[in-house]
Amino acid sequence: MGVETLLVTALRGGVCLDYSSDPRRPEFRVTSEQRSLLAPLLAEDVKPELRRVLGLVAEYRAILLQIFTLAAAGATASRGEGRAAIETEIRLHDELGPELAKLILAAAEREYSESTGLCAYCRGLH
Repeated sequence: MGVETLLVTALRGGVCLDYSSDPRRPEFRVTSEQRSLLAPLLAEDVKPELRRVLGLVAEYRAILLQIFTLAAAGATASRGEGRAAIETEIRLHDELGPELAKLILAAAEREYSESTGLCAYCRGLH
């Protein structure tokens, strides 16, 4: 089973990624009941690939938050910056796979809405 699949299983099981200490290096937040979900990800032979995938996850989260910010700027946003962000988002989505990307997108939407009070897409208040 690939790291992406193991990470999807852990996230669906309630494991959270915490970006507060370093947005480029998320850390796992787990309850004692969820620890078993991390065991396969923490095996020594998996750790290098896990680090790589978590780096992509952090990059994907960052580009999604940038896209939401650009969308909120509306007509004042740079078209070139928007285009570049979308191209990066597509590349990262492909690298992470649809299931993992979907989970990271949902978390980024929640994070953006909680921090701004705005919908990530329509700029409506939430």
